[in-house]
Amino acid sequence: YGFWRDHGYKLAPEMRMQQALSIKHVQQFNRRISNTTKKMMGRFLVKVAFSNPMVVVDGILDQQLEYENQHDWVLNAFKYFHGLAFDCLIYCMLMKFSMEKTRLDG
Repeated sequence: YGFWRDHGYKLAPEMRMQQALSIKHVQQFNRRISNTTKKMMGRFLVKVAFSNPMVVVDGILDQQLEYENQHDWVLNAFKYFHGLAFDCLIYCMLMKFSMEKTRLDG
C-alpha cells in the first residue's frame, strides 16, 4: 500500500488524472453530505472508492480529523464499502496516527 500511495500515481499520467478525479469526488461528498442525503451519497462514495480506494479513504480520514460531527454519516457510507477499501482504511489510519505521534514527539 505504501508504494501504491507514494509512487503509484507518479508512474502514469492516466493514474494521476484518476487520482485528481477521485479527490474531486471526495470533496463533493464532503460538501453535499447531510441527514437527508446520507444513503445516496454513501453509495456515490462507494462507486468512487471501487476504482480508487486509497485516495478516497485518505480524503475521508483528513475530513474526519478536522470535523468530528460527521462520524455517523461516514459510518453509514462505510456500510457499503468492499474489503479492499477496509484494508486501505486500516493502512491510512495507521499512517495518520504514526504521523500524529511523530509530530507530537517533536
